[in-house]
Amino acid sequence: MLTTRKVVLAMLALATLIPAAAEAQTRRTTRVRTGVWNTGILGGVTLSTFSTANSTPLKQAVGAQAGVFADRGINRNVGVRAEVLVSQRGAKNDANANTMRLAYLDVPLMVRVGPTTTNATHFHAFTGLTPGFLLKTSTTTGGALAGGISTDVKKFDLGWLIGAGVEQHAWSIDGRYTFGLMNINNVPTQVEYKNRSFSINVGYRF
Repeated sequence: MLTTRKVVLAMLALATLIPAAAEAQTRRTTRVRTGVWNTGILGGVTLSTFSTANSTPLKQAVGAQAGVFADRGINRNVGVRAEVLVSQRGAKNDANANTMRLAYLDVPLMVRVGPTTTNATHFHAFTGLTPGFLLKTSTTTGGALAGGISTDVKKFDLGWLIGAGVEQHAWSIDGRYTFGLMNINNVPTQVEYKNRSFSINVGYRF
């Protein structure tokens, strides 16, 4: 089980690799034009669980996330970004050792605040909405996870994400937290469940 301390240490370790990787590639111009779309790939690890009023103890499930992005600077300090990601979420039931895993096609739509016209090392923050389309549901025992949520999960979810990251040349690393805004339980007589997910991603801009 990954603890918060281990997650932070992993982020710091990955951040130290960015300068070396950036120097190894052909050196790019230190200026980036606004008003054009930049594309790239990203991927990382997710730690997720469910928010619920049910008292059944739930633990985080570890998963993965990967996809593509396109971003564009509006001015020197504000930009927009869209992503298409396949993301794993879910939770573990501490009472019966059952794990529920959900796979989503996420389409985050974000506003980014931070320098947009430089390839030099810089920090940025971002926030936005994440529509999610359910691709697959599975449980280790085939039964309910807790309090009546089963493989009958709604096909659409909407989340709000906040995050921050660091970039240098073509490389980036970010951490983000996504709050599910909708009840994903498709069993109307049972407890509401909402996704909660933290992820760390490394990206490369072409």
